[in-house]
Amino acid sequence: MDQINKLKEVLDNFDFKVSLEKSKVKNKSKYSVKKIKEDILLFSEAYLLVDGYSEYKEEDIPLGATKLYGSPHLPDDIHPDDDEIFLGQFNMEQLKPFDFKNILPIDSGMCYFFVRPGEDMDMGRPLEDNSSDDEDDEDEEQYMDEFEEEYNDSLRVLGRVYYSDTPIDQLKVRKIPNGGKSVPASRVFDFNNASENIFFEQSPYFDLKGILGEDYDHFMKELESNDVRFNVYEYSSELPDEFFFGQPQCLQGEGDGTPVLFSVDSLSVDFCDSGDCVFNFCLPYHFKNIEDGGLNISCT
Repeated sequence: MDQINKLKEVLDNFDFKVSLEKSKVKNKSKYSVKKIKEDILLFSEAYLLVDGYSEYKEEDIPLGATKLYGSPHLPDDIHPDDDEIFLGQFNMEQLKPFDFKNILPIDSGMCYFFVRPGEDMDMGRPLEDNSSDDEDDEDEEQYMDEFEEEYNDSLRVLGRVYYSDTPIDQLKVRKIPNGGKSVPASRVFDFNNASENIFFEQSPYFDLKGILGEDYDHFMKELESNDVRFNVYEYSSELPDEFFFGQPQCLQGEGDGTPVLFSVDSLSVDFCDSGDCVFNFCLPYHFKNIEDGGLNISCT
């Protein structure tokens, strides 16, 4: 059973009614057993943590492995531009068994993430923006003002996502110009060492500890005894350094609720002066828009 369903099972069996009766929280009347359960699920998110990487020589990496860096395993019909830098490839079939919330827009095939050096780190484009790229006849300043107004709260992404459903055994290890940048060694994810964990946001809008009062520790022990890996955090900096799924790490609160494919707090590819940042690999909800995915960079 996945972690969210284990959490739901504990919520169904825990006596929140008694906890509420004993609670000294302010405005107790606005809470009900149903609302407490709903809010715990609302502020909980499942993250897939992969503890470690498999080590291979580049020529020995299994075709279609989910990995960062190195040389991409491409079909014959994908030709990245010479200035595009390869960040990583993700095997949807390899990831789907862990996709308990149906975040992935497709069950199979490969997604490849590329960026160009020096792309505008402040703007990007909104995820799932299907507007025309033909803006040559518009006043640029007016266009950007309208863009900012419409997409101010949207998660913006850079670069390009290529998708292929070519059979894995027909992929080829491809040496590419990589934007003239050096190519770091591949980091191949070892999903044999993967675990799903729940991270619960301690929000000022829902103070679980205050609501449960003296029963809070009892609730946490119930979670532990039922093998629910339940972690409480207040700031995004308390999230793991890297993870699959869950919410993107947004250091300035620019997230819009869009789930993330993969998030990491550093990259071994030098393509911008990004400073203290986190990097979110994003895909759109709908497969038909999959090329609208890309890299979201959030910096302090």
